Amino acid sequence: MHEVILGLLPVAYYSGSAVLGCEDMLAGHRLEEEQSMARSADLRRVLMPLPGGRRIRFFLHWSDGTNLEAVDQKVIDGTYGEETFSGAVVGTDVPVRCETCVTRFRALVVEGGTPLVPNLADRLNRHRFVRRCPNCASLWRGDVLRVMEQVGGSARP
Repeated sequence: MHEVILGLLPVAYYSGSAVLGCEDMLAGHRLEEEQSMARSADLRRVLMPLPGGRRIRFFLHWSDGTNLEAVDQKVIDGTYGEETFSGAVVGTDVPVRCETCVTRFRALVVEGGTPLVPNLADRLNRHRFVRRCPNCASLWRGDVLRVMEQVGGSARP
């Protein structure tokens, strides 16, 4: 874990090679799942401080093909700058349900309420989203960055 400044806040940044331990975990999250997501080619895990010493977990998501190993190296070397994260959007994982086939997924969706990235509107305009349900291909919510897994089957044939 390395401390980086995103927006104006110091956050804990987990590179793709970071090994998560119990001290890195927040209540309600599973270690294996967190480790898998943290090693993804398009995500990096960050912990943002909250008042009172608490932390909240988010993911930085890139859809522009940014080489995250190069981002990690800049963070490790201390040579990162605001431009290093210019393609990233902040996301959080939530349950999502397709209104057409009612299949449920765990998905990463845009988290617009953080001060971690400047120019959010511009970033969202450039970002690629998962616009269709992976099960039935129906159009669905416009804020899905990535579908993590299916967590409930379709109730419809």
